[in-house]
Amino acid sequence: ASKIEILLIERLSNTARKEYLVKEIVVVDNGEGMDKQIIETSLRFGGGTRHGATKGLGKFGMGLPNSSASQCARFEVYSWRNTSKILFNYFDFNEIKEKQSEYLPEVAEKEIPTHIKNAVTPIFKTGTIVRWVDCDRLIFRRSSKLVPHIEWPLGKTFRYFIDEQKVEIKIR
Repeated sequence: ASKIEILLIERLSNTARKEYLVKEIVVVDNGEGMDKQIIETSLRFGGGTRHGATKGLGKFGMGLPNSSASQCARFEVYSWRNTSKILFNYFDFNEIKEKQSEYLPEVAEKEIPTHIKNAVTPIFKTGTIVRWVDCDRLIFRRSSKLVPHIEWPLGKTFRYFIDEQKVEIKIR
């Protein structure tokens, strides 16, 4: 991906303070997108397509499920290689516990939620969206506090790509 947008979506809290807190985090990229098999693999702990790689990111297959599970009970993936067919799957810990299921749901075609479509216009020709739903495990729950804690590790991890202008990352 050469373009990445991170959306911090705030909602009015139910607490006595009535403040706006980040409830959803959405990461949108313009990468090559994923097919059905890659989406299924990406949602599995230890799944991946880069096992044994000696360079680069994503060598162990723990990034998406592990980082997502640390922040929310449900995460969703939308991916497309052309805008006419958007593939979707999700991982929901509460649903797995409730149904006592060992299996992920089947990958299906699904539209991108309207609030995401409206925020990222135009949607890239190819790409992926990772959506963390109801982020109840965030340490910093206000976007003003969360943004600096996102910027620093992103800058550190992607510094060479950013410096060489191979990637543009926006946090909104």
